[in-house]
Amino acid sequence: MVPASLIDAVVRELTEESGIDRAQVRVFSPLHLYIEYGRLSARPEKHEPARYHLDIGFACTAAVGTQVGRIQESEVAAATRSKAERLVGPRIARAVEAPIRGS
Repeated sequence: MVPASLIDAVVRELTEESGIDRAQVRVFSPLHLYIEYGRLSARPEKHEPARYHLDIGFACTAAVGTQVGRIQESEVAAATRSKAERLVGPRIARAVEAPIRGS
């Protein structure tokens, strides 16, 4: 199934790869946070040649208590719950968490 938008694809990938319930996911902003472009090595076990890859990053949050489900081990090494401040610092954490507190 082709996603209707880039945001739909973000949520689909997040839920497929982490096992988090789709209803618990909130996309922080419809604007991306970063874009990375680089070369990926071949993965013969998945029949994938060496190629170039465009990675577009978005910030997503989930309600306190949301459980990480069964992760897709072929795509994700690990998934954990972390406080936003630890990952992005106090200023950005306040901005990201504000919509959650208000909901």
